[in-house]
Amino acid sequence: MAKLASHPILDLLLRSLILDTGNLLFSISLRLLLEIIPYAPQALTSKVPIMAIVLGRVISWRDRPFIDDGAGGGDGYTRTPVPNPQIGWLVAQSSAEPDIEPPDHLRPHTIAQSYLIALYGAWPSNVIAFTRDPASYIQGKSVPTLYALEWTDVWGSDLLATRIVPLIREFRLHPSLVVFTSTAELADNTRWDKIDPSEFTARSRALANADQPGISRFSLMDEEERVPSTVERSVDPLRLERENELLRLEAKFTSRVRKQYLHQQTKQIGALTLELSQARTDASQAQQRHLKWQGQLREKVGSFREEKATWQSEAARIRGDLSEARAAIRSQQEELAVVKNEYV
Repeated sequence: MAKLASHPILDLLLRSLILDTGNLLFSISLRLLLEIIPYAPQALTSKVPIMAIVLGRVISWRDRPFIDDGAGGGDGYTRTPVPNPQIGWLVAQSSAEPDIEPPDHLRPHTIAQSYLIALYGAWPSNVIAFTRDPASYIQGKSVPTLYALEWTDVWGSDLLATRIVPLIREFRLHPSLVVFTSTAELADNTRWDKIDPSEFTARSRALANADQPGISRFSLMDEEERVPSTVERSVDPLRLERENELLRLEAKFTSRVRKQYLHQQTKQIGALTLELSQARTDASQAQQRHLKWQGQLREKVGSFREEKATWQSEAARIRGDLSEARAAIRSQQEELAVVKNEYV
């Protein structure tokens, strides 16, 4: 799961959570994101502004399901602005989804609260800053426009702040709210030192009072809403069949994501293997050229040494001849001097 945080598929997942209007798809995609967060909070820090936009959709979708653009409906539905044409995104609409009732752990109330717990447990200052003034927060983080309208027109004034208050009323005060601003919180990576997924989940649940008696229990993963044991659930075969179909689709979706990830990894490994093979070939050729060059240098040095020895021998011979010539000249000069003295 930690590797998915740095994989390109995460960007597609986040974009789907921001632009698509399929309710089942939104639940499944949000659950997949919840699977990733505890394993790689540090790697996801750069994605926090985007995940905050997802939170804005989650807060509204929790009680008001998505409705496709152009479809009729009142205030009981959540409308999503049309994607920015420059993105070229084809929206997955809710009208194309099967009419299947989701299982308990994928119901909007459960999974929305789980997502809020995860984000509040990791980046509370950013959660509060975003819900207080979404447009200013997003513009301050330099997030490009994803919709066909400006960020200031996406959410009404105080809309998210009003809707999130009941959801975090029982939450404890997070220490980061006192210590960090939203920017400083994203810049501080030391908070994730020596924190494993189980500890991350436990901290988030504790801050949300999810483990306290009398408080609704939500986990970051698959835990379902607790139902009093005195309430008997009626077994509805059709409902079980729908849940089974949804679980099958969810498993198929997860399998497809994993296959895509493995396919990408296989391609990357293949490319790296080719690069390594080429690098080894280049290194071998370079080594051979180096050895050949060294051999040529040794031959030249040997030739120079032989020439030097020859020159030295020739110089010694010439010096000997010069010494003999000088001795002969001195002898002749002495003889000439003797002859001159005799005539005198």
